[in-house]
Order: sequence, then C-alpha cells, then structure tokens
Amino acid sequence: MRVSEYFLKFNREIKSWDEAVPLGGGNLGCLIYGKEPLRLHLDRIDLWDEREAPETKESGFCYENLVRLARSGKKEDFAEHNRLFDAPYSHITPTKITAGALELFWGDVQDIFYLLDIENARASVKHAQAELQVYCSAEYGCGVMRIRGKMPKISIDMPAYLSAKDGLGYPTAQYKATKDFYYCLQKTFSALQYGIFVSEFRDAEGGWILFGIESSEGALSPPKIKEKHETLFAIREKIAQKHAAHWRRFWKESEIRIPDAVLEKQYYLSNYFFESCSANNRFPIPLQGLWTADNDALPPWKGDYHHDLNTQLTYSHCFQANHLRGGKVFIDYLWKHRKDFQKFTQKFYKTEGLLIPAVSSLNGKPLGGWPQYSFSPVMTIWCIRSFEEYYALTRDLNFLKNRAFYMFRETEKAIYSLLEEKDGKLHLPLSTSPEIFNNSPQSYLVPESNNDLALLRYLYRTLIDFCRILGIDNEYDKTLAKLGDYHGAEELWLDKILKPFESHRHHSHLMGIYPLKDEFFFHGKGLSIFEKSMERLENLGVKEWVGFSFTWAAALEVMRGNTEKFEEYLHDFCNALVSENGFHLNGDFRRTGLTNFDYRPFTLESNFHFCAALQYSLAYYAGGIYYLFRGVKNFSQNAEWEFKNFRMEGGLMFSAKYGNGVCYLKVKSKNQESITVEIFNKTFLLHLQVGVSAFRLEV
Repeated sequence: MRVSEYFLKFNREIKSWDEAVPLGGGNLGCLIYGKEPLRLHLDRIDLWDEREAPETKESGFCYENLVRLARSGKKEDFAEHNRLFDAPYSHITPTKITAGALELFWGDVQDIFYLLDIENARASVKHAQAELQVYCSAEYGCGVMRIRGKMPKISIDMPAYLSAKDGLGYPTAQYKATKDFYYCLQKTFSALQYGIFVSEFRDAEGGWILFGIESSEGALSPPKIKEKHETLFAIREKIAQKHAAHWRRFWKESEIRIPDAVLEKQYYLSNYFFESCSANNRFPIPLQGLWTADNDALPPWKGDYHHDLNTQLTYSHCFQANHLRGGKVFIDYLWKHRKDFQKFTQKFYKTEGLLIPAVSSLNGKPLGGWPQYSFSPVMTIWCIRSFEEYYALTRDLNFLKNRAFYMFRETEKAIYSLLEEKDGKLHLPLSTSPEIFNNSPQSYLVPESNNDLALLRYLYRTLIDFCRILGIDNEYDKTLAKLGDYHGAEELWLDKILKPFESHRHHSHLMGIYPLKDEFFFHGKGLSIFEKSMERLENLGVKEWVGFSFTWAAALEVMRGNTEKFEEYLHDFCNALVSENGFHLNGDFRRTGLTNFDYRPFTLESNFHFCAALQYSLAYYAGGIYYLFRGVKNFSQNAEWEFKNFRMEGGLMFSAKYGNGVCYLKVKSKNQESITVEIFNKTFLLHLQVGVSAFRLEV
C-alpha cells in the first residue's frame, strides 16, 4: 500500500492554522501547530447557531417574489431583490461555531518536529522536553494523547468572538481547572451548551491527556464527563486497537499506483481528509470540514453547506473509490431531511415536491446569499445525483426503489410545477450559470442556460431510466421532448445568445459533458462540440480560475483525451493552490502568477474533486464505454499504472494494472454480461462471468 510512503514531516515550527497537522475522528477535528504554546484547535461539524435571519420570515421571502423582482428591470426592485434574498447571508446567524483550542505550555520550546502518519491517522510532535503522539477516535469521539517526557501546563482558549458584542454576544465561557481536569463551558442563546473537556493522567514516563468537545440541548454535567474520561482511559488500549482497525479497513477499500509522486501523495492526503471527516459521522462535510479557520472570527462563508458546487464536488470521488460508508453520510443526511426540504418547498416555492436550499445550515435552513444560485431549483438535481450514482455503482435495487426513485420523483414534481411553456417548449422562470455576472441583474440569463438545461435533461433522462428498470409507466419522456436543445451549434455557449467571453472560475456551461456525461457529447456532432468547447476554455485561460476550476478542467481533459493538459492542470493545482499539509487554499496564495486570485480561504471540495479527476485518468464510464488509463501520458513506457477496487457503472468492480503495453484487468460482476472497454483508442468486447473475470489486453 503506497499510502505508507506519504507521511507529512515538518522540521520547523508551523505558525499558521491552515498549514497545521490535521487530525480527524468523525465529528472531532484537531489542528496541531505552534510550539509555545503547542496549540490543538478543536472543532465539531454539528456546532451551529441556527437563529434565522429576519428577512427569511417575511411574506415576500418566496420564489414568486424573487422571479417578479428579478424580471422587473427596475433598480428599486433589484435593490429589494438583494435585501430579501442576498442580505440574509450578511447576518451573523445562522452560522457554524468554532469550538476553541487546547494549549500546552512547557516554558522553553526551541526546535520542534511534527509528523502526520496518514496510514494510521496519528500525529507526533517532538521537542527537547517531550514527545507526543495524538489521534482522534471516531468511534469514541475523543482525542487521545500520549506524552513521554515533561508534562505540560494545560490551558483552554475559547474564541473571543463568541462573547464579543460585535460577534455572537454569548455569555462569557465558564472556565474551571483542577489538578487533573480542565473544562471551558459555553452557553449560547438557545438550549445548546457545549464545551471543551480535558483530563490528565500522569505516570512514570510522563502521562496521558484525553480531550474532546461535548454538547447538549440542556445542561452539561462536568462530573459525569470526568467519569466518562476515566472510563475511556481505562480502555485506552481497546480504543487504540479499534482506531487502527478502522483505518486498515478504510485503506483496503481501494488503492492507486501511478508514477507521479506529487499527484499520488495529494490523492492519498485528500482521501485521508475525507475519512477523517466522515468516519462514524451523521453530518456531511461542510466547506472546511472538521477544521474551521482558527482566526478568532466567524467561519468563512459561515462554514455552511453550499449545494451549488461544494457538497457535490466533496462527494464526487467517494463512490467510485469504494468509500461507500463515507459517501452514504451525504445521502443519509439528504434523506433524513427530506421532509424539512418538502416543507421548505411548500413555503418558499409554493408547490409540492422537494427542493433543497442551495446554501443551507446544518439543519437545512436557507441562508440566502446571491439568490441566483442559493435559490436555484436545479441545484437540487445536482445534489440528488448522489442517489443515482450510488445506485449506478452498486446496482442496489432496494435502494433504487425506496430512496433514489423517491428523491428524483419528488424533485421532478417541484421542478415541473415551476416550468412555463412558451412556443411549445418548457422553460424555468429564471435561469443562471453559476457564478456568471455574480449578483448583478445580468446574471439572469436567457432561459435556459446550458447549465440549467443539462441538469433538467439529466433529471428526466434518469427518471425515464428508473421507470424502465422498475417497470413503471411514465410520461417523463414527453416533458424531456419539450426541453430545449443545448445552445451553441459549434461549441457550448452560456445561454441562447451569450458565448463564453472571459476566463471564469465556473465551467458550468459544460455540465452536460462533465459531470453529467450526456451521451450526446460522446458521439458524432456532440463529440465535435465537446472538442471545440474545450478549445474555447483553453483559449480563455486560467487567470480567473480558483482551485476547483483546475480539477474540473482536468476531468474534462481526461475525457477529451488530452493527457498533457490533464497533467498540467493537476500539477498547477498542487503547486500553486495547495498548502504543505495538503489543504486546498482556493487561490494562488504563493503568488506564482498562475491566477489573479492570490488569497487563501481553505475549503475541502477541491481536495476531493482532485481525487475524482485523478480516478477518471485511470477509469471512467461514458457513452456506453469503459475507458481505462485515459490519463497515461506515454503508454509505451515501462512505468506501472494501477488501481484496485474501483466501482464502475453497472455495479461492476474493476481492478487493473498497465505497463509495457499490456493491461491486466479483473472485473467482478453479479451477472453474465458483455461490456466494451477502450484503452489508448483500442476497443475490446469483454464477456463477463458471474464473479471475477480476468483479462490480459495487449495495447
């Protein structure tokens, strides 16, 4: 397993939180940096202040009014449009809350060394006075630290913005310390209370520290938490064994091997981040996952769920990589909140069915923000694609019957009620292409943008397919026939009249190609449109791109067969937009001149979409064909390219190795069937048996 080769090592003090050593155990995150004090910034995904913005309770806060104000053309109406639908995001709440930090003092720390073992999800810190080993247990929800050497003085630091008048204005946190138990308890303006709790256990070698974040909708009992820590300490060997077993299982789920250490290292780091945030968790990964910024300020973008790209890219690689448990977290969350989303649909859209606020809180409440995207109904289609992908890669018929079909049917019910018929075609009342023209009146494009068309067409194609599989009569094909064709005779435009005219961070006009993989673009005229659209993307350049722009373009280039550009984009991503600890910082923070964005706001979606693009270079399915090793730059070289246990469409499991002109392929299938595989433009018709079928393919 190559993951063992990619430990992170730092021989100097880490001074910035976004370069820290990251640990995660499901719903407990930890960033380790600094030296005097050594700081362990702690986080939990489910710490939220859900107080709603007042505008969201006004009668005018509804889609009908949004459409009216956007279509008006009057400045005063667009100002009202912004007050009602954009301004709510400017309120302090709803927002994720940062927890605080554990600080360790030795008095005189000089040279310091940090190590992150991602294979075993353990961190080590060493200096002249002590050596520490730390991990976060997902099963037990606690952090465990072994210290050999001098024991530190312990302090807990709570963010000042929690109690500041210009912050959340909470009561000052209650801090208490005894000789071996420390806590800081924070009350909020709701029933929620939470706190950081730390227990110390000394022995001849130094000692142990157990730490964690506890929360409750009522009063917390520090004595009971102290007893809990004592119980956990007594079973610390069992906790360590289960932690190790968990990570062994995870790394066995899939594997890659490529002759490019930079890309391979980033792949394994990003998968480590994914499982750190997903293990035994009930909540999807938000923008910063378990590692919200430690800068004593409200979390960037409220630490929320952006369903207009971020959550979708966050869960873009996990199903193919056979990380089903982690991917199911998002699916289960959407399923759990389906009735909340239906209530939102009734209240905001005044219709039946299910639509998701495209920018939402932990509990699915709408946060507002640029309304073109935060209230775009088609973003729900991109969200529920996770249900279709899970079914496509597992062929779990019960899941299709009981969950996937329900989510697609309920979404279509709401979408259809919004469509307006004109000249024999169905149109959305408003159409956009994220985030073209930002939050300006021009951002409302001529219905439909290619982004919206791609999602609408995907919705109806999928429902028709689901009905065929389930043996259900439907009329979805009639609605599909009334949707428009993609705009652009030679290349994809933004909408009916607007060509891509400048470098832009979003490639949403290409949604139909990737990620939705409309078969139209893989044959005949559609293939030519694909090629010319990519030429336009290249010609416009990367100056206005951010992190996800590079990973998205890389996936497109793999499907195009342009291995040089694929490799260039992923290396640009790693070299210019990724911190030393593997975190994606969104902008060209090293100021290499690659892009015009030189800021560094950490978000995780591009880490995971990097994995999706790299996986596509090894295997992907489109247009009825399984493409293997499409990203191999020089396929005559002797270097080996390999992947194990990739889930593919049709419920198949692929493992393959390529080197020196030969591909060794194993496919696990539940059925006897025939498939078409393409490697380096050479096509093979393979006949599969039930179980594992092995092939030697000379290319």
